[in-house]
Amino acid sequence: MLNNTNPGFLPNGQLDTAAMLYLTNPGLSSITSPRLPTGLAACKLVLHPEKTKIVYCKDVNRRGDFPNIHFDFLGFQFRARKIMWVKADRRIFAHSFQPAISPKALTRISRDIRSWALHHRSDKSLTELAQMYNPCIRGWITYYSHFYKTQLRPTLKRIDAYVIRWVRRKFKRMRHQTKGARDWFDTIRRANPTLFAHWTLCHGNGRTSGAV
Repeated sequence: MLNNTNPGFLPNGQLDTAAMLYLTNPGLSSITSPRLPTGLAACKLVLHPEKTKIVYCKDVNRRGDFPNIHFDFLGFQFRARKIMWVKADRRIFAHSFQPAISPKALTRISRDIRSWALHHRSDKSLTELAQMYNPCIRGWITYYSHFYKTQLRPTLKRIDAYVIRWVRRKFKRMRHQTKGARDWFDTIRRANPTLFAHWTLCHGNGRTSGAV
């Protein structure tokens, strides 16, 4: 049950939620926008003055010029993205209005990874580190990989950079051998490709069908 101590509520006790309204015709926005506050007020809801905006879903069929052509929703950013269709013996490339993990969400993940200070955990084995952080990594992949999972790769690969730094701290012989630590990491990763939850996505065949 939600209460005033839960993050679902704003400090003043109001419920913080998100919603989308999809219009098939840009001209309808001028008719619908003035009616929204009244309709929501009947449900005791208020539009956020800064977050509420009209966005044009630009793609291969909608090529108009409007000031807002993307928006963030529940950790995803919706915007025109390159896609591919396979028809018979040919591939067709076009742009479609699709979601993928938002830049803000990627920044939060990167900040969390940095806060782990994984490279300082020389008291742990690599297996123990994987057991510690895999639940969080799996959570990110499970939630954000529904659309364009490849967008996660650059950020999750930062974990590998920290693991390499961990190797150099853990083993004295690697302390001044950056290449040696990288070679050690590559050997371990190939021998245990599922040790860390993100290795299959970042180093294996983790492409999303249709994503380019």
